[in-house]
Amino acid sequence: MNRTQINAGEANGPGDDTAVWLRDVVESDLERFVDLRPEPAGEQQGGHTPPETGEQETYWSSWHGSLSNLDVIKKSILYQGQVAGYLLYFNQFGEQEVGYWLRRDFWGRGIATQALRLFLQEITARPIFGRADQHNLASIRVMEKCGFRRYGLRQGYSLRQGQEVIEVFLRLDARIGEMVLETDRLWLTKLMPTDAPFILRLLNEPTFIENIGDRGVRTLEDAAAYVLNGPVASYARHGFGLYLVESQATGEAMGMCGLLKREALEDVDMGYAFLPEFCGQGYAREAATAVLHHAHQVLGLPRIVAIVSPHNQPSIRLLEKIGFHYEKMIRLAADAPEIKLFAWQGQLP
Repeated sequence: MNRTQINAGEANGPGDDTAVWLRDVVESDLERFVDLRPEPAGEQQGGHTPPETGEQETYWSSWHGSLSNLDVIKKSILYQGQVAGYLLYFNQFGEQEVGYWLRRDFWGRGIATQALRLFLQEITARPIFGRADQHNLASIRVMEKCGFRRYGLRQGYSLRQGQEVIEVFLRLDARIGEMVLETDRLWLTKLMPTDAPFILRLLNEPTFIENIGDRGVRTLEDAAAYVLNGPVASYARHGFGLYLVESQATGEAMGMCGLLKREALEDVDMGYAFLPEFCGQGYAREAATAVLHHAHQVLGLPRIVAIVSPHNQPSIRLLEKIGFHYEKMIRLAADAPEIKLFAWQGQLP
């Protein structure tokens, strides 16, 4: 596809100046690229750094070579009829990387995020890597909004700055498009069978077995089946389910939180569980609050319930803090122990 579109309004075609467009780079775009005042995010763009004074000849030569290189995918970013920047997908040290440049006068409008998301819809291979100077928080944020996760810091040489810098390295796996919710500190994404190692550990934590139950998950195969037969099946059937909770700061899997529809309950109920090292830091409350907002505002559910063991005081306190009220004792089965049923009636905390 040579021309693709993301709407920034009611876009009706390539000439609509309210849309972000991508198209293949053509030679006439190169003059616009020379005029770009780069942001530091694109320092490592496969040698395509916009030139300083006296470097134009090398820069033109590099771009002409790139235009004929079918292994490098090159797209111009168009906005309001102007060439605003470009995107690249290339091999760097054996890894497929993506990078971008955007003219300074186009910053702060969400154009980079829109363009990168569109670019990633065309490039289906995974994983994809990206990097940026650790001080360039705006560009790191653009990549994170598109699903990239930080996985390390490395020292590298900046061509434009002429010195060593610390780079943040990011990676995009197959989870693109699977993010459901975002909070100040967390991402909530759809669980996948590849999350089996995390699920295996979480479901065998003593606190999980004591407060929620023993699910009989003992192997990675059991954990993958749990994900497929539980959360994944629920996404398809109900449009919701339990989600993986990840740290935005580190990319670590911390727990799971989401909605369930049990045969034994008339209402949809909310559930959550976190690894011990992430308890007591407000993560469960943050995730649960986001799930409630989503249930009320997006899914249109006026009432959510939660079930909890009578002795699980931390969970009872959390439910009460986010607006749940105790209703009654129930049993999920005739031979099951009694548990407390709490209900939430659309009062957002």
